[in-house]
Amino acid sequence: MKKQHHIAAYLLIGLGLYFLSQQIYIPIASDLATWPTLLMLIGAIFLFSGYNHRDYDKLLPGGILFFLGLHYYLTPFYPYWVDHRSIYFIIVGLAFLLRYQQTKHGFWVSLILLSIGLFTLLSRTDTAFQYYIESFMTLLEVYWPIGLIVFGIYLLIKRK
Repeated sequence: MKKQHHIAAYLLIGLGLYFLSQQIYIPIASDLATWPTLLMLIGAIFLFSGYNHRDYDKLLPGGILFFLGLHYYLTPFYPYWVDHRSIYFIIVGLAFLLRYQQTKHGFWVSLILLSIGLFTLLSRTDTAFQYYIESFMTLLEVYWPIGLIVFGIYLLIKRK
């Protein structure tokens, strides 16, 4: 069986170009020589390797690294860019969605993570959505024992 060292080769080339761009002053490249760019570079290498060599296990870490680097890169440049912990749920959900696109595994995990991220992101704003969340939580605090009873009855009926 022939070993393939393509990911190591891509990483060495990418890291060499990154560090060379730090030593040689090129106006555009020197502005990009930051650690978020390094994260995006490593993530893009994993994504390229995953798609190009049909090694789809590299899509999840590649997506996470690329989107994290993109988030950290864009945060200082755009004042309206959201810098909240809900973004991390969205980033991991998007990475699972990238993997699902090729492997057909992880769709529900992606949907749950994206929903949690969007829910927490939208619930922190002063909108009508926050009012609906607060009223729903008030109802949930009052009626949660009834939900437990109904779920217990459902489990008893389902077993028969």
